Order: sequence, then structure tokens, then C-alpha cells
Amino acid sequence: MRKHKEGHCPNCRVTLTWLMATVTMLLAQSGVVPGVHPGA
Repeated sequence: MRKHKEGHCPNCRVTLTWLMATVTMLLAQSGVVPGVHPGA
């Protein structure tokens, strides 16, 4: 597959967004990020 110079493809953006959301959720659950607990 050729890499486009315009930027990331939509799939890459969706994956990155999902990954960041997952990492944030995991950090919140483990108590690393204060004030972000779902049931606080």
C-alpha cells in the first residue's frame, strides 16, 4: 500500500482516537488520572 502525503487515512485516525480513549479509560480505572473515575 502506498502512503499518501496528504496525511493519515480515516482508518488510522479512527484507530488512534479509539486507542487514546482506551488508554485514558484504563488510566482512569487504575487511578492514575484523578477525577476521571466513571463512578466517582
